[in-house]
Amino acid sequence: MTDLDAIWADLIEHPTRYNEPPDDASEDQRAFAVLGRVRLGEPAPPELDDWIDSTADGDVECILCCARAMDISFGGSPLEAATRLNADIVRLRDTGLVHRLWSFLGTIYAELRRFDDAEQAFLESVDADPAPALRVPIGLINLGVLAIYSGRLGQAKEALERCLERVDPGSYAYRRGTFNLATIAARSGRLSEALDLFEQSQTFDGYRIDAGESHLEKGRALLDAGLVTEAMDALARADEAFRAHHIPHRVLQTAMARARVHTMQRDWATARAVVEDALATTAGIEETAEVIDARAALQVLDLLVDENATLDPDEGLTAHPDLAVDAGFHLLDRRPELARELLSAEATEGWTSSLRQVHAAAAAAALAWLESNQGAVNGHIDDFYDRADAQASVLGVSDVRAVLDGRVRQLTQVAARVAIENGDAHRLAEVIERERQLLFTPEPSLDDNERAIVDQIRARVRELESLPSGATRTLIETDLHGLENELRSLRQRHSGVGTHVEPETISDRPSVHLLGIGGEELWGAVFLSPTDERIVGPIDRSTLRRALVSAQTALSMNAGGVTTRLEKLIGGLRDILGPVVAQFDGIERFISITEPDLEPIPWALLTTADVHNASSLYEHRVAMTHDPPPIENVVLVGGPRLDFADRELDALQALHPDAVRIDPGDSSPDAVREAFRSADLVHFAAHGHFRADNPLMSNLELADGPLTFYDLLADGPVPSRLVFSSCEIGRNAGRSSLGLASVLIARGCRGLVTNSGAANDERSVALMTSMHTEMLAGATMAHALANAQAAVISEDPSVALFAAFGAI
Repeated sequence: MTDLDAIWADLIEHPTRYNEPPDDASEDQRAFAVLGRVRLGEPAPPELDDWIDSTADGDVECILCCARAMDISFGGSPLEAATRLNADIVRLRDTGLVHRLWSFLGTIYAELRRFDDAEQAFLESVDADPAPALRVPIGLINLGVLAIYSGRLGQAKEALERCLERVDPGSYAYRRGTFNLATIAARSGRLSEALDLFEQSQTFDGYRIDAGESHLEKGRALLDAGLVTEAMDALARADEAFRAHHIPHRVLQTAMARARVHTMQRDWATARAVVEDALATTAGIEETAEVIDARAALQVLDLLVDENATLDPDEGLTAHPDLAVDAGFHLLDRRPELARELLSAEATEGWTSSLRQVHAAAAAAALAWLESNQGAVNGHIDDFYDRADAQASVLGVSDVRAVLDGRVRQLTQVAARVAIENGDAHRLAEVIERERQLLFTPEPSLDDNERAIVDQIRARVRELESLPSGATRTLIETDLHGLENELRSLRQRHSGVGTHVEPETISDRPSVHLLGIGGEELWGAVFLSPTDERIVGPIDRSTLRRALVSAQTALSMNAGGVTTRLEKLIGGLRDILGPVVAQFDGIERFISITEPDLEPIPWALLTTADVHNASSLYEHRVAMTHDPPPIENVVLVGGPRLDFADRELDALQALHPDAVRIDPGDSSPDAVREAFRSADLVHFAAHGHFRADNPLMSNLELADGPLTFYDLLADGPVPSRLVFSSCEIGRNAGRSSLGLASVLIARGCRGLVTNSGAANDERSVALMTSMHTEMLAGATMAHALANAQAAVISEDPSVALFAAFGAI
């Protein structure tokens, strides 16, 4: 390698060393200073062309020509830069540094997606190198990058791994190769591996553009995994780097990724503003693919902001594929012809990453539905779920919902409509059940870092509780919010997904699946026996939801008897659910599987049958896979500020004389966790607080601070039976969650009693005593609860509020 080539190689890694030449600098030193400043994003000096024409040193001319081409390309005219470089290479082909011009030309061609030309330029850069044995690693990096751009991820990985075997681990080449391996891992759906590699690669000294590219790819990877907060942080760093160094095509690429964040959140207006700002910032640059993509994206976003907008077929269909598919699904019902165009656009073809193949299968299913090809719909949906299952097995996050939630729900709606049109109750329940199974992942145990954050959260909550009335709470609440976000972020980093138990035939026992398929329609897939199935509906979802909320409110406020208002509300529920309830006349026991965004239905007031509640058939199957052990080791826990907690514990202690009892004044998270690990049955009589925004931060109030569900899940399996004689803990977190019950069932619970509304602690004593008596006689928890509800309500109608309790 020549001395100048060695300096050039060092400048690539450390441009700041060369941007201030000494006063007596030689011509090549001054040339390297120009190249270093351009690599840092500064504009080339105006006298650069005259200098190129006047120099008599071919190597200096190579340095200056590369600086000029880089300046032109960074300024938004890569085609002009490529044209200039081609002419320079012809003129300078006999110089020792011409391989550097070939290498940069290949990079420009790769950016322009002219992959054959790029590959040829990279090969020429290796052939023209006077010291090819030392240059080959960089050539392999370039070929690896090229293979990434053209979708040949396996070839790219092979080239880059060969490169990393031959270069110094501390070198720029090694970090650049690691960054590109991270990109491959991200595009293949291996997020944990990608994040580790990104961290290894993000130590670029001085050359902030490289760091910007790394942040951009990292942001895209996090976005694909649904880690929106972390993605936005990485993308903000990338945007800052590219704007500071005037790299317009990268500004546009970053804007498209940032817009995706907002489209995932259905915030079309903000997404549009991001893309519009990027186009305005880069106005006047060459018509590159990034410019065309951004303009097309702006058109599609116009459709979503104003659904009367039109689409230019010459531009709009080249929109970013993820955005095109999102928009196509969004417009399925309202503008089917336009949805067809967006879903079938060429941009959705040739996707090579496994995650995008999942989206492509979803688009194919939606297209088949628009074309009324029901057989093809079912085939594509099965293909979609097979691909989604495979993707879930390699994702480096514990929450698969974050990656596939929107697409799974959109596609399930299509499949459900086809099943309803065919009167196929089994298929209707099957597709919804598969959605629920795919989107549920058991939470892993806490590691030390996460447990430390939980402890900090508890300490801050105690500070809040100790503040005098009227004291400022903002700073503590801000800290709490930050700690919860940090904990949630760490949770999502865990590798692997839960081991799913394939459900047996859906119709093997009496069950009703109340299923929402979008809009206000709610349908019931009813199974009375393996040979007797039917679809009931549609039920007006909003009417049922309002009736449930009103009934829950009336139940929780009813302390003096069944009022006329309550009777009217319960009558309204019977009217709405009458067609469903009537199906089970004479049946002693059935399974109720309801939509997660509906509060549990008070079956005790609607039917005499025992009802097992579940958020999914999967959840119920897991709970029923093994019979729970005999009730031997019982823990009774009381919480403060409940007037009748002691009385409830006294009544239960009489039934379980050997039970471990933790009185309200002695209850602490640590004491409960210690007893929790060895128990068969744990009964809580404590205030409950449900958190819809973060369900695992839902908590039970103890004497020494809140006991969160993070605490309960910290050490692995949970007791086989759990009773929460508390308010609200049985609620679900809406469509984004299958609820806390699912997590507990997945971790070993085989019987669960929770309450979706408010509870009256005085009247809870009779209900809970009756239920425990039934369990000791051998009844399942659901059967014991149903009998206790019927007995207590028949003796004293004023405790009808206990219909809000449900069991699995």
